[in-house]
Amino acid sequence: MLLVDASPTFLDGLETAISKTKTLVVVGQAGCAEDLFNDGGSVAADVALVDIDLPDQSGFEVCQRLMHANPELNVVLLGYSDWDIYLLAAKTVHACGLLLRKQATRALLTALEQTAAGSVFSTEQLQRIQTWKDTTGARLKSLGKREWQVLQLMGLGQSNREIAKSLSVSEDTVEKHVSNILQKLELTSRAMLITFIHSNHLNALIRMPHGERFLLMLVN
Repeated sequence: MLLVDASPTFLDGLETAISKTKTLVVVGQAGCAEDLFNDGGSVAADVALVDIDLPDQSGFEVCQRLMHANPELNVVLLGYSDWDIYLLAAKTVHACGLLLRKQATRALLTALEQTAAGSVFSTEQLQRIQTWKDTTGARLKSLGKREWQVLQLMGLGQSNREIAKSLSVSEDTVEKHVSNILQKLELTSRAMLITFIHSNHLNALIRMPHGERFLLMLVN
């Protein structure tokens, strides 16, 4: 097993728990992407557990890099929430599953043992992924490139004036883009659009390193 997590306490505790099993052995660990890939990144592991919220890259991006280096590696992601958008992102980067930190240690170990054999996505999680793609994803897919940029900057909490400065356009242009976004997403106000962004946790993905690239990937 390869462990990649930003919390040294969690890493030490999980490694201790793994050492007491008969099927899992830790062959490497890292606290961030830089340390992981500076040390080789693709040590001789069958399974990797990767924290979604690493300080320098998202776990989704690390998953892609690990699997590019070792296509046979089974990667499972770890997070505080299994929001639909996180599940979809994990599936999109070909992770084997998404586990939660709040799960009991025994449940985590059981899932990691199962990961060696392939996917640990539950039927319920797979259904949620498909529902998100058919509803929220289908609506977002209608947005054009500039509308995506405006939506992402709104997800970062920027006002129209700040968005105009970021994109080097006028506030009137931003307002037109917002109006187009509202029409395409079938919403009636900026407040509803902000609610849509937060209720679907788009802002959580946008705020990750390179998260806007992954968000765009999810609906294409």
